[in-house]
Amino acid sequence: MQAFLTGKIQLEDSISLQRSILYAPIKGAQGVYGVIEIIAPHIMEFPKSEMNFISLLANTAGSALENAKLYEQSRRLVADLQLINETMHRLNANLRLQDALEFMVNQIKRSFGAEEVGFFLFDREKKKLLPGSTPFFQSRQAKKYIEFVSKRIRTERDMVFLGDAKIHTSTSTPTFRSLMAVPMVQNGMLKGVAIVLHREPYHFTFEMFKLLQSLIHHSTLAFANAMLREELESLVITDYLTKLYSRHYLDEQLQKSMETDSFGTFILIDIDNFKEINDTYGHQTGDDVIIQVANIIKQNIRENDILSLIHI
Repeated sequence: MQAFLTGKIQLEDSISLQRSILYAPIKGAQGVYGVIEIIAPHIMEFPKSEMNFISLLANTAGSALENAKLYEQSRRLVADLQLINETMHRLNANLRLQDALEFMVNQIKRSFGAEEVGFFLFDREKKKLLPGSTPFFQSRQAKKYIEFVSKRIRTERDMVFLGDAKIHTSTSTPTFRSLMAVPMVQNGMLKGVAIVLHREPYHFTFEMFKLLQSLIHHSTLAFANAMLREELESLVITDYLTKLYSRHYLDEQLQKSMETDSFGTFILIDIDNFKEINDTYGHQTGDDVIIQVANIIKQNIRENDILSLIHI
């Protein structure tokens, strides 16, 4: 320990074991990386020439080890930058939110060997699972992990990196021991969190964690832009009051259906005496009636059906 901390050769004579021990620090230009232990089978005084040779050998080993580490580090940094650049180039290609998230999930699984990846959006006290996350996060078993991470993120406003997480669930499903969670922050505001899991303990390295942090930091703006773009698109093709599709969108879909579909059904529904409702109770009540009728119809149609509001 003294040789490692001081960077100087240390000598020790063991009377009980009748031997001498020399400890030579393995030094590089940036620090000490280890210690060479040399044991003489009997108590002796190491000659100065031998100590100089051992010191030179240890320093040469330290320089070689340091160069190897720097080379590995530079290669890893280059690979990380390439991954970030590739990811951001893909995310900025005007992808739909789900496509962008699915791409990001696949990147994380491929680069980190992750088993489960989930993206969550915080809306007041609620947590919304974003499309593209792995199916595990829709299960009951995932609730413990989501609650644990959300509490840590909201209270400490910091990242979570656990190599041996012991989060017990009520089921017999194998627990995930390795956990990484990075908050999604935009303009200083907490928008959500990304959670990455693996069953094996200590599966993720600290370098992986820092890379994930960088990926999430760079991609949060792309996700926000995708959500904003889809909201704007929705405003263009939907009615503000009822959130039903506009007449223009309906016309486009009807034309497309007639060109590509073999069958189809068009149903026109009219609200009887609607003018009398507006004249008698006012336009605010009339708006409430339209909203109620729209909600009733929405509850009784299929997911792919198109419900539109037509003003006559």
